Amino acid sequence: MLPLPRAGLKGIAGHWWFVERYGTRLLDEYVKLGVTNVRLAVDWLQIEPAEGMPTFDRLDPIMDAFLERGIEVVPVVATIPAWASLNPPECVQNTMTCQLNPEKLPRFQATMRQLVARYPEARRWEFWNEPEMWVSMRNPAEYERWYRAFYQAAREANPNAVIAVGTLTGWDFFRQLGPDLPVDAVTVHSYAGSTYGLDTNKIVRLHEGLRSRGLTVPVWLTEYGWDSHWMDHRTRAAMLTWVFTWALSQPFIELADYHMLHDTEAEPECCYGLVGGPPAFAPKQPAYDTFRSVAIEGWAPRPQVREPLRASARPGSSYAAVPPLLPSAARYSAGYPRPE
Repeated sequence: MLPLPRAGLKGIAGHWWFVERYGTRLLDEYVKLGVTNVRLAVDWLQIEPAEGMPTFDRLDPIMDAFLERGIEVVPVVATIPAWASLNPPECVQNTMTCQLNPEKLPRFQATMRQLVARYPEARRWEFWNEPEMWVSMRNPAEYERWYRAFYQAAREANPNAVIAVGTLTGWDFFRQLGPDLPVDAVTVHSYAGSTYGLDTNKIVRLHEGLRSRGLTVPVWLTEYGWDSHWMDHRTRAAMLTWVFTWALSQPFIELADYHMLHDTEAEPECCYGLVGGPPAFAPKQPAYDTFRSVAIEGWAPRPQVREPLRASARPGSSYAAVPPLLPSAARYSAGYPRPE
């Protein structure tokens, strides 16, 4: 049993392109599991493919769908449109190779203000997924420049927004950022391979490093998980029990998002899911029931804080027309799928 203030420990890392592709069938799987939050990619590349012409036609129905189900979305902002880069030909082929053009900062901030203001139900935001893996963002000075711009824009749009610094490596990356950086939380990916549930040393080291700077902000575990190719379902169930117990014992951990809900068709990392692949999404027992059985004292789906946007964005069914996915090399990786 999780106490209500720790409800964020029962989260899942999701991907907008799968929600767009499978719609209600996939969304209802989150509900069946009793998930309280979904960490979801929100791509600048998708929102503003042409400079100065942001569009939310594809994101509105996804955000509406989670809103209607009372599930909190924790957006992670990432990806770079080619027009915002210094190397458009390479950027078009793989967004992770884009070199950001600092002259586009004002345009970026304008779009981020619109984004944050449009979805007031999203109270927690993460800036960038695994920045250490991106050509521009792995440079701490470059990351800090764009993070500060996002922080300012987000707070102007929603003064109550909670903004997290995104990292893969935790303290190893964060310690290179300026001591005066405004920060409300810090994220880390805590995969630990087939033997251990989490890289607890990495998590604790991040927390202690933050405290050494006088920062008492929470840590978010925005990805953890194990592939059932190399960890059987019974062991994964035991690992999940251990993770919930350990995370609950660490009061500084505010969110924990298992990666991911379902298997995919892609190799080699196809099988992290608590359910199998589409269209059946068959539960992988007993890991599925272990996650599902985690109860939260007094928790209820979050009330709607706005009216749905989809009527103006896309008439009729939210998923009546599903645009094709970007080629995998151009698609940003929220931990998985990895770019080719």
